[in-house]
Parts: sequence; structure tokens; C-alpha cells
Amino acid sequence: MKDIIKLSYGMNEIAKKEIDEGKFVVTFPFDSQILPEHWDTVIKPWAHVTITLQSQKVGEKTDQALPTTGQSLPKDVKSPPDKKSVKTVYESRVSYTLTLYQKGMYGNEENYLRTLSYSHPVSLEKSNTRNQVVPVLEEISRVVFGKDSTPALGANPDDLVLDVSDYLKPKKLHIRSPLLLNALRYVAKYSSNPAQGEENEAFTNGLFTFPFKDLYYHREELLSYQTETTGARANHTLEYNKECDEHINVLLDYLENEPKIQLKSIHERWARKVPTTTFSGFWLLMKPGSDVYVQENGQLNAYVIDLVSGGIDHSDESFFARPYSVRVWNLVSDGKTIRRKPRIIQVPVFDGERDIVSLPLFPTSFYDKLDTGILRQNLIRRGKNFFRYARGPTFLEYTGSGLKPGWKKVVAA
Repeated sequence: MKDIIKLSYGMNEIAKKEIDEGKFVVTFPFDSQILPEHWDTVIKPWAHVTITLQSQKVGEKTDQALPTTGQSLPKDVKSPPDKKSVKTVYESRVSYTLTLYQKGMYGNEENYLRTLSYSHPVSLEKSNTRNQVVPVLEEISRVVFGKDSTPALGANPDDLVLDVSDYLKPKKLHIRSPLLLNALRYVAKYSSNPAQGEENEAFTNGLFTFPFKDLYYHREELLSYQTETTGARANHTLEYNKECDEHINVLLDYLENEPKIQLKSIHERWARKVPTTTFSGFWLLMKPGSDVYVQENGQLNAYVIDLVSGGIDHSDESFFARPYSVRVWNLVSDGKTIRRKPRIIQVPVFDGERDIVSLPLFPTSFYDKLDTGILRQNLIRRGKNFFRYARGPTFLEYTGSGLKPGWKKVVAA
């Protein structure tokens, strides 16, 4: 660096001597002094600096623009002889340099501190926005101690013993991962709870209350989402989808190992030659938006599930059971319009296990396996005729019972 500085003084041998002896100061604008050990890393070609020799009067400065090593010098300036020719070697890499300054006391003054070099990109963050390490899922349990209870709170939760007056409220599962929530919002077409405003929506704030119905209802959709190559998944990067899949697996593993649900044993009952269910696990069959068969007038009719209530009350430690009330709907015509017609189906409390297709209503898939889909095709054909006949006046012949009570059976001619 001294040789480059001497070039700017031309034939002034006195100045060059002072430079060789280190009797000078180099500063940037605003009088930011550059320490000698940092000249080579801070000063770049064509950098405008101020060089002050000790022999100069106080306040007398010389502004210089340092030439590059390959720049042609004035004719009256001789280049210092190179003792040894140096070849520049370029490495196939990127270097990252961080130069540190500190604001001075006045105006735009900035004082140089040091220079740091890295072989990787440098990520800088404000202290109040520093990344946090948070779990994908957070299970939240709430314990309420009785007014006369004296809990012994220690560091180990296993040491906590509840008194008879203490009780646990239904636990909640907080999905902290925005990637997982995005996937859930994409695959969920129906919710197990009626809309109560966006602020209380579990798919928005990520808080699901036990038994986490919506999460169990959409397990299969999340599994399918992991193998999709189109739709919303195609709009994300490979890194995003990989991390999202990992978060989905965390949720699926949690749901499968929830001790109070025992999903594995429930699936084993469904997979039997004669599929069965317990009363406590019946709600898992009643996914809102899915098709069910309902026993009606001695035959099966198709409906769509809208809302499920009843079953085991998990808000009470006694796990009180009450009949299921399932609201379903199908389409009817009043001669002018086609509309939804709701209906409430009651499923009484029962002990042990029951054959699924013997219940007042059940998913269509269980019966379709028994008759290879014949009933389903007949109902689809009937539905198409229904829409065709409802368009306008139609001449039809009918054989069967009359529509009003007491009417005789009629036969088409």
C-alpha cells in the first residue's frame, strides 16, 4: 500500500521518505482515520482519501485518488521495479465482506471498526426480529386446582398429583407451522363446526380443541396432498414442499398416537370382514360433506352430512355419553325450485361394537363394497331422472303405492 501511496507524490522524494517511515495518516471523508493494518482491506482503487504527512502544517491536507495497480502512471513517475513478477490466481468462489463502522457523535460521522470476510452469505437481523425456534405442534393442557387445593409445583410435571377437587380441561393442539395451516386450509372443504367468525376459526389461529375432529377428518386429504404435483402444491418451491411434508408427518404421527382416540384399533375394526364401530369412535365415520346411506321407508337413501353433535362429552371428566345427532341433507323439488332439505338422524347410545351398516346411517363406501356399487348407480340414475323431470311438464307412467295415506296400489296401463 505504501508503494501505491508514493506513486501519487511523483518525484517528491522527501514525501516518499516520510511515507516509507510511516510518518503519515490516511483518512476517509469526514475524518475517519484508517489504521495501517486495515489499509489493504479497506482502501480500494480509485478510493478518494486524504493523506496527511507529518511535515505538513496542521490543517494542510492533500486529497488523492489512488490509482489502480494496472493504471498507466504519469510520464514523470516511474513505476517501482518489481522484484518478482506476481501472477493473479482467481478462485471459482464468492467471498462476502462485512465492513463495520460506528456512528460518531456528530452528523454523518462514521468511524471504521473492522472488516470481516466470509465464504458464505451473511444474514443480518434486527435484535427484535431474531428467528425463534418453535415446534410444529404444541399440545396445551390446562389444569384447574380446587379452591382448597395446595398444589406442589416442581420442575418435573410427572411429580404433579391432582387432588379430587382438581381437574383437567379439554386439551388443545396449537399448530404453530404456517405451512401446515396453509395445507389444511387448502384440503379442508367442510368444517366440523359452524362458522363463528374468522377470529375464532381454528383454521386461522391454529387452535384445535380435543378431540381435534377437523384434523382427523382430513388425514386422508393431507396424505394425498403430499403426493400431488398440481394445484396449490405446484405454486411452491421444492424446499417449501419438503418442509411442509415434514410438518404434515409430525401431525399425522401425533394423531395416530393420541391415546384417547386409539386410531389404529379403530381402523382395524373398519377393515374387518364385517366392519364394526364403537359408540365413542362413531363420530370418525361422520365426516361433514361426505355421503351416507340412511335407512328410510324400508330402503336406503343417500344424504350428505352437514353437522354432527353429541357422543362423548370430553369437557366433563366423567365422559358423559349422549346420543349422536347428525344433520344431513339431500335435494328435493317443490314443483318450482330444487333446494336442500335437511333432516336430523339420531343414533342412540350403545355398548360394545356394532355392525356399521346396521346403524341408522353410515358412510356409503361400506355398503358399496358389499353390493359392488349397484345401489349407488341406481341412486345416481334416479337423481339424473329427477333433474330431467323437474325441468318442466313430463308424461310418465307409474306403478306403486299412491302418495297419500290409504291410497291403493296403482299399476300403469
